[in-house]
Amino acid sequence: MNLAMGWDRYFVTLPINYAWSQVNIIDTTVEAFNVSPRFGVIGDIRESGKLAVFVGAMYLDTSVDLTGSVSFDTSNSGVPGVDDTTTVDFLITQSNKDKWNLLLGFNWDLNKNWSMQGESGFGGSRESFIGSMTYRF
Repeated sequence: MNLAMGWDRYFVTLPINYAWSQVNIIDTTVEAFNVSPRFGVIGDIRESGKLAVFVGAMYLDTSVDLTGSVSFDTSNSGVPGVDDTTTVDFLITQSNKDKWNLLLGFNWDLNKNWSMQGESGFGGSRESFIGSMTYRF
C-alpha cells in the first residue's frame, strides 16, 4: 500500500509493505514488514525538466528461524562405545540488527517521455542504492 499526498510543490509518501515468503531451502516462513515515510519538494529546472528530491527513513522488521541438523564423523575419537557419527540439531534465529535507516532520493523528469530515479539508504547497519530509467509512450 502506498499513501501519498501533495500540496503546492511539496509531497509526502508512506509506502507500507508486508511480505510473507516460503522458500524451498528452509522449513520456515520468512516475514518482513517495511514502512518508508518520505517528504520532498518538486522543482522546475527549465529546459532540463522537473526534479523532485526527498528525504525519508526506512523501517524494516524481518526475522527467520533456521532449523536443521548436521552430522560429524567421530570414528577417530578413540573413546570406546562412542558412535561413529555425532549429530547436532540447531536453531538459528536471524533478524536485522537495526530497524531504521535514512533515505535520500530524487526523481528527474527529463522530458515527457524520459525519467530517471535514484534512492540511497544509509545509517545503521544497512546500505542500499536503487536506480532506474523510465520511458513513457
